[in-house]
Amino acid sequence: SILLIVVGIQAFATGLIAELLVANAQPARRVYSIAQRVDPPS
Repeated sequence: SILLIVVGIQAFATGLIAELLVANAQPARRVYSIAQRVDPPS
């Protein structure tokens, strides 16, 4: 019973650490800047 609790906590912690590593390993998204705004013809 206690062993299952420990294994569950360990699996949860491993998943959490993996999520943090994957989120930090992804390359930064490119930042786009708008040079000119064009309004649609009316």
